[in-house]
Amino acid sequence: MGSGFTTRLATGSDREQIYRIRHAVYAEELGQHPRNAEGALRDALDAVNDYIVVLEQDRVVAFVAITPPTAATFSIDKYFSRTDLPIRFHSSLYELRLLTVCAGYRHSMLLRRLVEATFGHLHALGATEAIAIGRREILELYEGLGFQRLGLSIQSGRVSYELMLIDEAGFQRHGARLLRTTPTPAGPADAQVAPPAKAYHGGAFFEAIGPRFDALDAKDEVISADVLDAWFDPAPEAVAAIGQHLAFAMRTSPPTHAEGVLETLAESRGLPQAHFALGAGSSDLMFRAMRLWVGKHSRVLLPDPTYGEYGHILEHVIGCDLQRFALSAETGYAIDPQALRAEFARGHDWIFLVNPNSPTGTTLDHATLASLLESLHPDTHLWLDETYVDYVDPAMTLEPLAAAHPRVVVCKSLSKCYALSGLRAAYLCSNAERIAQVRHITPPWVLGLPTQMAVVAALRNRAYYEQQWAATRVLRTQLAQALEAIGINVIGGQANFLLCSLRDRAITASVLIERCRQRKLFLRSLDNFGTRIDAWTFRIAVKDAATNRRMLAIIAEALKSSGEALDADCST
Repeated sequence: MGSGFTTRLATGSDREQIYRIRHAVYAEELGQHPRNAEGALRDALDAVNDYIVVLEQDRVVAFVAITPPTAATFSIDKYFSRTDLPIRFHSSLYELRLLTVCAGYRHSMLLRRLVEATFGHLHALGATEAIAIGRREILELYEGLGFQRLGLSIQSGRVSYELMLIDEAGFQRHGARLLRTTPTPAGPADAQVAPPAKAYHGGAFFEAIGPRFDALDAKDEVISADVLDAWFDPAPEAVAAIGQHLAFAMRTSPPTHAEGVLETLAESRGLPQAHFALGAGSSDLMFRAMRLWVGKHSRVLLPDPTYGEYGHILEHVIGCDLQRFALSAETGYAIDPQALRAEFARGHDWIFLVNPNSPTGTTLDHATLASLLESLHPDTHLWLDETYVDYVDPAMTLEPLAAAHPRVVVCKSLSKCYALSGLRAAYLCSNAERIAQVRHITPPWVLGLPTQMAVVAALRNRAYYEQQWAATRVLRTQLAQALEAIGINVIGGQANFLLCSLRDRAITASVLIERCRQRKLFLRSLDNFGTRIDAWTFRIAVKDAATNRRMLAIIAEALKSSGEALDADCST
């Protein structure tokens, strides 16, 4: 396989290619279906299937479908009666079907890589067994991966198939080889990626501490500017609430549904409790609620660039029809309200906005968003992520409008602005009916007792946090000015971070990031924020004044090591 091949969970646009390929192969080439004028083959299982694809650039050249046990039927049910099969059908048995490689790409190594990637996805889904009808010409491939023949065959068109099963013992016996991700002599590493990929969130600074926390004493030496945790401590009352009762908080089960948090949150926001659903951080809510409301055939709009977790969930977890609303570096990645108004009226199923946007820091004010809602298509829903809004202006929030609007959801993390990232807390705000849907799939004890205690105390101390948010705005301005003074172009930022460019320097962002990392400063690369960020752009978090000075000194030193002359004033 050449270096232009990638493997992933199919997106909405990939699926349209798959349907056309299915017609070309199974109707035209193999005669298993009548040809149709559309030149595409679909069936009812497409609504529940996952597809794993191999692409050459943007072109699908191979794919396989995975049908979950929750489907009303498997494709083998067309040929066999389940009561006659030596198979136990259960909640961890999946079906593989439509293993397809386009003409010109039919060599065993590509096919093997596709199957191995598929087993990576099955493993992530929690599968313990899988069935398939394997084409006789490649049965050895299936057997090499742990499948067993069941002695039952079918003829479809010009092709003979055999029913095969890999059981739980086969999964365990072959698992290490099936899930390997290292390259083989026949192909490069990028062809081995097994979906679903994980979205990168920074946090590389933990390399200096260790995932087992063996070097926690190093936490004061490391500067974690690659994540957007608050530079200030939680409200003293929040720290005291846990610190004074730490052993109790650690050993005791919390209120089952975080009733006290909901009550305090409702008081703080001036809205009834029925308009809030809680989660263990915004990612928890995103994975639960987005999959509840967005399906494979949903038409979704997402700004580009924006927070990478949204693109990850929409493309690699759900696989919907995702369109990107391109933002331009020439305008500082500002969102044009008129262009967005046109998109609001077009009829997307969902539009996702992060406001202030990350990594750009650009913001739409309350009046603009409220006006845009007037043009929202009757079939369109808006998800608004306000994780950083308090750093700009708490009055910008759309929570009151979301509570009254049937098609608006606000997602709000309590991690960043309330200095509670390590405790994981967030909420959704929307109309009561939509919130009830999320609560229905929310597990008990979604927030631990230390988290509940700290959140209640934090929400009751708004004045403390307003002081920290105001201080952050001052620190951000000072840091931006100092970065400009050492020749770094600050593109923008209205929250607790800055988007920066090295476009006029003889150094790329990746080189600067690596040099800073060697000096224990971790900056954020922007590889997974979309397609519009170039190789010279990075993001830096705002820290306290002393840490900002340390960061500036390290960056200046890293730039000097490239042979560039600097007139560095690192004071803030």
